[in-house]
Amino acid sequence: MRHLLLACIAGAARGSRLAIDFSTDEAFSITIDGTQWLHGGGASLRQQRLRPSGPWRPIKGADARGKYKGRARRYGALEASYALYDNAVVFTQRFPDGATVSPRGVEGLASEWPVLGPSAQRLGVLTFGGRFMETSRATKWTGAGSVESGAYGGPFVLFDGKGDALVVSAATEFAAHSHAASTQNASAVAFGVLGSVTKIPRGFAVATVLTLGQEGITSAVRTHGRALLAGTVRPPDYATRYLGYSTDNGAYYYYNPSKDYGTTLRAVRAYAQRERIPYRYALLDSWWYEKGSGDGVRNWSCTAQAFPQGCQGLSEELDWRFMLHNRQWSSDNVYRGAYDFAVEPPLALPLEQRFWDDLMRNASDWGMIVYEQDWLYTEFLGLNATLLQSATGARKWLTQMSTAASRVGVTVQYCMEMARLVLQSATLPAVTQIRASDDYNPAGDSGNCTPPACNPPVQVDTYYIGTTSLLAWALDLAPSKDSFWSTSAQPGNPYGDVAERYPAMQAAVAALSRGPVQVSDGVGYSDRELIMRTCDEAGRLLQPSRPATALDAAFHRSAGVGDGPLARFPNVLPITATHTRIDGWKWAHILVINLEEPFMLLPAHLRPTDLGAGEHVAYSLAAASTASQRRGDALSVLGDFRDGIAIPACGAGDFRLYHVAPRLANGWAYLGELSKFVPVAEARTRSLRFDVNSVSVSLSGAASEEVVVTFLAPNGTVVSAECVLSAAGLGEVIVG
Repeated sequence: MRHLLLACIAGAARGSRLAIDFSTDEAFSITIDGTQWLHGGGASLRQQRLRPSGPWRPIKGADARGKYKGRARRYGALEASYALYDNAVVFTQRFPDGATVSPRGVEGLASEWPVLGPSAQRLGVLTFGGRFMETSRATKWTGAGSVESGAYGGPFVLFDGKGDALVVSAATEFAAHSHAASTQNASAVAFGVLGSVTKIPRGFAVATVLTLGQEGITSAVRTHGRALLAGTVRPPDYATRYLGYSTDNGAYYYYNPSKDYGTTLRAVRAYAQRERIPYRYALLDSWWYEKGSGDGVRNWSCTAQAFPQGCQGLSEELDWRFMLHNRQWSSDNVYRGAYDFAVEPPLALPLEQRFWDDLMRNASDWGMIVYEQDWLYTEFLGLNATLLQSATGARKWLTQMSTAASRVGVTVQYCMEMARLVLQSATLPAVTQIRASDDYNPAGDSGNCTPPACNPPVQVDTYYIGTTSLLAWALDLAPSKDSFWSTSAQPGNPYGDVAERYPAMQAAVAALSRGPVQVSDGVGYSDRELIMRTCDEAGRLLQPSRPATALDAAFHRSAGVGDGPLARFPNVLPITATHTRIDGWKWAHILVINLEEPFMLLPAHLRPTDLGAGEHVAYSLAAASTASQRRGDALSVLGDFRDGIAIPACGAGDFRLYHVAPRLANGWAYLGELSKFVPVAEARTRSLRFDVNSVSVSLSGAASEEVVVTFLAPNGTVVSAECVLSAAGLGEVIVG
């Protein structure tokens, strides 16, 4: 038996836990601490099992992942290899001379290596997939049938419920890489080139990586994502830092203007000024440009119907910037004469960088700060240019888009995305956010969302983002929950007799997402107090340090490999958690929605958030007015978090929000700004210092803003202090 231990290969002093055991020349097992998790072997092309063209040859080297060692061999047109690192193994298939293959459709594969089947080990699997990645779920691992495969497939995570997790995904050529049930063994998962591809260029390669994590699912996915980023640094995103106004599907003014959209936006701006709601930008959805064949874009310019006075100068007039929506291109678009397109009626795809450069520059000139590329799945699946003509077509399309955005200082949101395109963004710095939920629907009932996400009494796929946010965070992307109404009844909307049943819950999810917060009310229908729980007086969002994601324990319970909180609806996990880091301390934030039965939350459940040693104070706020929250009247101090938090069953209307604060060495605890969903936020609390008797907190916000923060004294007394910020938006509070 050939046994390769990663520690020996990487030259580590300690023994590695991940290994590959070859039982024959081709068959192997992937083991952790000697226990088999997967078995595999063999390579295929054109649905035919390949015979080796020669013996294995050793390979070794170093790259961004570290040192590696492994083997490679030819299987005719395909070269297969594996490379072992300290905590990962990468399988690669290369086509030195290229290949032409018959299409197998988007659910199959053109090639297979490796092929990995389940072992007898009892494991769970978290699989990411679907449009908006809305079919992501945790379940029992049984092999190919338990993961989302084909075009809609994405990364998946095998886990034992005890801390070990193995994350599996594409490592290169994310748009063309795929996995599906193997033609060699229907229960095994095979990896290779997407089955719709017919032309594989000379030298093309796709790689699959398995990353071992030892501190749970969340930590493993984050580690895996950081390796995929390989140094990609995303720029600041205006829309994830400031409060926005939306006209997207579900919004009051979605294809429902008051006279025209120039008039409508001016009215919204005037109302917001009167009510002191500090919107800083607006999302303009698909109503503002002209459509053509296939309902694609014919001319991505403001129409006279939407803006009779034009849109140039509107950004300056409103003092708003714009997030601009786009969709697939029609084959009769007005740009074809000047730029090269792949034309496949009724749609088309731009093929040259110059087109994207001009498009982004022209839109940024009238106020665009975020380019929203919607209907991504339609463009990917609806065109041969992205699927058939070349294995590199989709990558080139997305790269040109991102490059153009970077050149004019614009960021990109992916919407109606597939997991493969989310992974491709690891190489595209301008992509800073993804839509993590389906379109908002105040009716609470929709005919176009995917079961089991759609359940009464709330359309849960428009609020639940705890699973998709995990992959987003791993890739340094902001997960975007769609917009929400801040009040329940808004007559005159385009949807009829509908209502938003849970506006506070919707707002809380958005605030803890660390993504955009976008309100979509009609004029006269906003709840300012609720909206202001997400931001300061200047519209700066008050956010945690990372997106709220589902607890590992919730994934364990869903997959049947451990205890955890019980979801009221399948795959809509009831507890998400995040934290804020200030000067080395951490404050935890726990959001509970649709929990079926009581649950005792312990510090270990927050992993990988390590709150550190010492006492931590758990506290919560009852539903109450902002004024009472400022005074601390609604505050409940629950005690030392080491004893846990006993969380009762709840729904969407009576959702729970808990926080955990460190008890400082002098006995004080800083509880923060109780009128906000995130009471201790990086944008508000700049620093914290203390001595033996007192605590000093440096604050920031809008000029002359009144800020009330709360502390817990060593004797258990709740102490609140008010600070009026300077003209520069700075201030300090000292208690003790």
